[in-house]
Amino acid sequence: MKNELALYIHVPFCLAKCHYCDFVSYTYSDEAAGRWAVAVKQELALWARLPVCSGRTLATIYIGGGTPSLLPAETLGSVLTAVRRNFAVYPAAEITLEANPGTVEPDKLTEWRRLGVNRLSVGVQSLEEKHLRFLGRRHTAQQAEETVQAARAAGFANIGVDLIYGIPGLGGREWADTLRRVMDWPVTHLSAYALTVEQDTPLGRLVAAGRVILPDEDEVADQYELLLEVVPAAGLKQYEIANFARPGHSCRHNLNYWLGGEYLGVGPAAWSYLAGHRFANPAEPADYMGLVASGTTSFHLAAPLEPREELVEALLMGLRLRRGIDLAAFQQRYGVDLLADYRPVISRYVRLGLLEMVGGFLRLTGRGLLLSNAVLRELV
Repeated sequence: MKNELALYIHVPFCLAKCHYCDFVSYTYSDEAAGRWAVAVKQELALWARLPVCSGRTLATIYIGGGTPSLLPAETLGSVLTAVRRNFAVYPAAEITLEANPGTVEPDKLTEWRRLGVNRLSVGVQSLEEKHLRFLGRRHTAQQAEETVQAARAAGFANIGVDLIYGIPGLGGREWADTLRRVMDWPVTHLSAYALTVEQDTPLGRLVAAGRVILPDEDEVADQYELLLEVVPAAGLKQYEIANFARPGHSCRHNLNYWLGGEYLGVGPAAWSYLAGHRFANPAEPADYMGLVASGTTSFHLAAPLEPREELVEALLMGLRLRRGIDLAAFQQRYGVDLLADYRPVISRYVRLGLLEMVGGFLRLTGRGLLLSNAVLRELV
């Protein structure tokens, strides 16, 4: 619905940066978190007065980072109060908080529930201590399980877990054991991503120096196939290339991204997509706070997307979904008949068994999931 809007709140603080992470984050302190909260509340008030946001209702709120679970409950509460003061929020809105094991206590869980948070996304990543250390994670496997169990005991009925595969030294049996252990927990959602090596990270520098050898593509593909075997057998249905959920528990906030919906991002380095513009806030806290203090939003500085850019993003996002792209809706929105305009590429991949047509939707086949990067690269 045009009136609906998704809100992302970026909390740019961590205890320490993981070895593979290139997200915008800074070392946590109560003082820095307090300054961040003041600026975010100012930014929310600025956006609420702009016609592009005025009168719109929030269907989802996602508090990500960084490590949002580091925030004191009163700091988080003041920000969510400002959200509700400036925007209408649906009573059944999905409100997600990212939480890292080792930063979650029973009192925090109770407070988060009181503040309206109804979905947790827990950054587990691995259940093997050697791999946690390799990744630079600061929690243990036991703390990960304790966090999930404590969240369920506190009344959270919607709990997601993140895992990483493709880690050097991760064997197939080890990976399958991790998946089965997590599936025994009270989780409703699983996100599993292959390890991505970014150049300007500690891991990226180790790989470049030849001190870390990454697994080959076949080994990573085997681990992805194990994921597709173990997780659906435990009752979680795949709805996106890397995401699985029990019925009724798909992440509505992320679905809004993948379906081309509009979203507002607040906080340093947060991205937005509004009125045909996609843009980001300054990444440096001082620059971000200066922009907000001047009474300016990043929308004032944004240029509209070219039609080609919107089309490419819609193709990339739509084919990540297991349902695929609704061809009629795509043509109505973007004025492009995919089957006609992309016939040579689509026909070839249909013949190869990587794409298929199902009930008016164009989607990747099961085999196509394994080669999705190649298919998407040629299409765009």
